[in-house]
Amino acid sequence: MKIDIIHKTANTLTFPMLLALLFITLKLTGYIAWSWWWVLSPLLIGLALTVAIALVCGILALFVLLGWGIVVGVGWLWARRKP
Repeated sequence: MKIDIIHKTANTLTFPMLLALLFITLKLTGYIAWSWWWVLSPLLIGLALTVAIALVCGILALFVLLGWGIVVGVGWLWARRKP
């Protein structure tokens, strides 16, 4: 028995992608004289947020693997678990 798996991909543009395309078009046609850093900033901001979230998740996973507990209440309390 063969099982067919259908993969669907999203062909949508996000707001930062549309904004970047608009800025690139305006830059290449000469309507704006911005630096390329500003033109590509909608994409770079999304990339920076993704990297920051991945780093936080990685650090939290590392603390869990090392056996450190995280208690959220009045503040952050890092306490070593007793064996």
